Amino acid sequence: MRKFLKKLHLVLALPTGLIISIICLTGALMSIDEYVRPIWSMWPEIYKTLMFLHRWLLDPTKAVGKLVVGICTVFFIVILLSGLFIWLPKKWSKVKNNLQVKYKAGFARKVLDLHRVWGIYCMLMLLLLCFTGLMWSFEGYRKTVFNMVTVDRVPDRVAIVERKNRETGEIIRIDFNEKENSSKVMRWAYLLHTGRWGGWFGPLLTGTAALMGATLPITGYILFIRRIRRQKRSKK
Repeated sequence: MRKFLKKLHLVLALPTGLIISIICLTGALMSIDEYVRPIWSMWPEIYKTLMFLHRWLLDPTKAVGKLVVGICTVFFIVILLSGLFIWLPKKWSKVKNNLQVKYKAGFARKVLDLHRVWGIYCMLMLLLLCFTGLMWSFEGYRKTVFNMVTVDRVPDRVAIVERKNRETGEIIRIDFNEKENSSKVMRWAYLLHTGRWGGWFGPLLTGTAALMGATLPITGYILFIRRIRRQKRSKK
């Protein structure tokens, strides 16, 4: 089983790793929006570009980019879960050892530890980000969640937002607690996805997890390249 999961982990990660890193990195950068926007006049335009890259990979049609992001997100879920089972030690006494990065070890060992340990530390948050992110990727998934989840109220401090009408320029006040259930669910999905559910701590936790997630494909590629080189040397 472990051998199969390793192959699955690799097969899914190799073609999607770069896109996953882009999605995670842009998400991490966007998590600081509410803190940077008031003090940097150029930030709104930068944020728009980050969002366009995060959701649609700069695809002008949006349709293809949205689909690719959605598929890569589904693959990332499988990659994370398979990584968890690969990480699990055969003996529970070794769990503590598997949660430590051996910084005094050689380069290859440090990269392996960063890949495995950081993946475990941020896995739950990354899974939350994946499952909430899919709300904007697939209509069928979104409708299924609407049918399964009922939200009575959104916390008052995050229930009311002001948005600008694109046609008139008028500022519109929206109270999500006065909306239908689907809008409340989407509001919660947004709060969980952006970290705005938890004051200053939520975006910090979300941004950190996303930033750590962005490193996983990079360390994974390094490990894969080193393995290929090692195999070539052994054949000589």
